[in-house]
Amino acid sequence: MNPPTKSQAYEITQDIEDKDKAPSADADTISRWKGLIVEGNTAFDCNDFGTARDHYRRACALADTAFIDWVTIDSDNALAALVVSYLNLADTEARLCEIDAAACHLRQIHERLLTLFESVNTDAALRSVAFRHANETFRAITHFQVQHGPRKELSVFGALSRVEY
Repeated sequence: MNPPTKSQAYEITQDIEDKDKAPSADADTISRWKGLIVEGNTAFDCNDFGTARDHYRRACALADTAFIDWVTIDSDNALAALVVSYLNLADTEARLCEIDAAACHLRQIHERLLTLFESVNTDAALRSVAFRHANETFRAITHFQVQHGPRKELSVFGALSRVEY
């Protein structure tokens, strides 16, 4: 199975926007994050990958910043925002032939999810959500390696072997 497409990512942003929950109890944060993703997707669809990358980087930063507060309110959408942001960024970097950067971002989000999943301090519901999203990032990493060949950033770090899928 392939990683989420840009249209699937948009559906996720719609789900997040439609929720009554917001990071830091601030609906403006969701709106800003969604706007960055939509603008990135628009630029991506127009083959303006440099602009798309900039929007996705900002979306990653916003999702990272809001994550601590957002995850306590709505763990599924908090993790979905991170995953969408980082997968879109990696996909765009790959289009720009920034393969090492793309591999690093795939590794970063996958390991973050695995760390949440493996932590004894993570409650069962968040562990389940992290595991589900880690399956998405695992598929994205696998797809990436099929397209771009094995990458040292993705082969030795162990994230693909730490959890049985």
